[in-house]
Amino acid sequence: MLARRVECFSPALGCSIARSPLNYWAVTGHLFGSGAAAQFSCSSSSSTSSSTSTIPATLSESGRHANSVQPSDKIHLRGMRFYGHHGVLSEETKLGQPFIVNVTLHCDCQEAGRSDSLEQTVSYADAFRFVRTVMEGPPRQLLEAVAEDICQGLLQQHPRLSAVSVAVSKISVPGVDAILDSVGIEVMRMRQ
Repeated sequence: MLARRVECFSPALGCSIARSPLNYWAVTGHLFGSGAAAQFSCSSSSSTSSSTSTIPATLSESGRHANSVQPSDKIHLRGMRFYGHHGVLSEETKLGQPFIVNVTLHCDCQEAGRSDSLEQTVSYADAFRFVRTVMEGPPRQLLEAVAEDICQGLLQQHPRLSAVSVAVSKISVPGVDAILDSVGIEVMRMRQ
C-alpha cells in the first residue's frame, strides 16, 4: 500500500493543512478568526479527486490553532532515574522502587540560540530539580498523577513553555505476573 499525503486549503482562513502518511496534521499559514469550524477543500496525492470536508478548528484569539504546539523547538531530558515510593501496593509505598522519567519541554528557543543567554530559554537544570522533587516526594498511587504533577508544575514555573510531555516508567513491576521491561504512562499538556 502506498502512503498518501492529504493536503487541504481554506480560502476563508487563508491557510493550508496537510496530513502526512503517519496521520500527523500540520497547519501552514496564519489562521484568521476565532472559535469556529473551518471548511477545507481536500485532495489526496494518490487520486485526482477533490472533496470538501469540515474540519473542526478551534482558533485562539491570536489566530493560531488552539491545539497546535507553537513553536516546535524542544528541550529533552531523557533517562532520568529516581527512587520513589509511588504505587497502589503497600510494598511500593513502603519499600520504594526505581523509576525512569523522560521530559520534553516545548518552547521557542530561537532567541536563546541567537543571544546565547540562559534567560531566553528554560533551564534544564531547574526542570530536572523539579522533576526530582516530584519523583522523590510524597507518594502518589498512580503514575498518571505523578506525570500530571510534573506537567502542571513545569508549566506553572516556566512561562516560556507552550507544552510539556512526560513519560514515567516503573522498571520493576510488583503485582504483575509477567516478564516485561517496564510499565509506564506518557502524557502531554499544553498551556491553556
